[in-house]
Amino acid sequence: MSGLAGRQARVVCRVMMLGAFLATSGCGGKSGGNAATPPPENHVSVEVITARPAPFTEHYQIPAVAEPVQAFHLGVEVGGTLAELAVDVGDRVKAGDVLARLDGEPLALARDSARAALERAQVRVALARKAYARQRSLRAEGSVAESALEDAELAVRLALADRRLAGIALAEAERNLRLATVAAPADAEVTARFAELGAVLAPGAPLFNLARTDRIRLVAGLSEAEVVHVAEGAGAKVRFDALPEQVFGGSVVRVGSVDGAGGATFPVEIRVDNPDGRIRPGMVARISLPGRKVANAVPVPAVALRRDGDTVVVFTAVEGAARPLPVRVAALVDETAWIDRGLAAGTPVVVVGQSTLKGGDKVAVTRIDGREAGADRQAPAVYGLP
Repeated sequence: MSGLAGRQARVVCRVMMLGAFLATSGCGGKSGGNAATPPPENHVSVEVITARPAPFTEHYQIPAVAEPVQAFHLGVEVGGTLAELAVDVGDRVKAGDVLARLDGEPLALARDSARAALERAQVRVALARKAYARQRSLRAEGSVAESALEDAELAVRLALADRRLAGIALAEAERNLRLATVAAPADAEVTARFAELGAVLAPGAPLFNLARTDRIRLVAGLSEAEVVHVAEGAGAKVRFDALPEQVFGGSVVRVGSVDGAGGATFPVEIRVDNPDGRIRPGMVARISLPGRKVANAVPVPAVALRRDGDTVVVFTAVEGAARPLPVRVAALVDETAWIDRGLAAGTPVVVVGQSTLKGGDKVAVTRIDGREAGADRQAPAVYGLP
């Protein structure tokens, strides 16, 4: 079933249920409290409105769940004992704030040891170079063999390599000492903590989850028929079940492609500013997203729609008789159907009394656009005035 056909079927199903309810509630009879002129015998009393096209933008109503715009999973890169915990779940932190520290004493000792090893390596380089210079002088005098000079040169190279290794070891030890302090990478909120004070942690052990909640990310799914009408930068209105009194403004930042796992929806990402932190990750959102635009669509009460086989119709009154008109429904918003095909401007549409009409039934129009028909004899004669 195509997207349009599916939408038509869903619209009609909803309309049929609404119409049945209104019929049993007595909403299909005459409106107003004043007595109306009785219709001629064998005529059905109906009320009509005049079709008036208007521009229409369909709004897609889609659910989503609030997510942080950015999440951080922080752990320890070096092992050690957790000596300080500066924050807990729910705390808000600034970029660079200290969150936790490992016991730095073993790491400081390792750094000092690496620094001493580097100093020793530097001394060995100096001694090797001095020995090489002496062997070169002796070789020039012919006092030693060429192999002795080569051995001295090799000793210098080995000493230089040892010094480079010692320098690397010192840099690593200094880095490990710095990593004993865990800091916040951005302004965020602590959403989880995985270790207790005094715990002995292995390298890579998780410590905190942080989330940026100054902006909220919503990912909703649109159908193929809907996604072609949505572009990046489009505005959106967002409501949250937990905050029903407030409407938030959002914007579309990404329109994705359908996934390759047989999915039938296209992901659309919407961002919502959340400077006061009222929106919490996990809250259920209801998004209203502007989509397809129709230049001229006719709004009619949804109860005016009827099903004729596989066709959606409305009834009009022509020369005192009911006539079904096949129409196409662009959208159903609340209790209003927007019709974009099959209904010309100025056409009278039966909105009360249509529930039992059949094509060709004699009708008597009692109200036109909410006014008593008898009060306005200028109404078109084709309406079938009593």
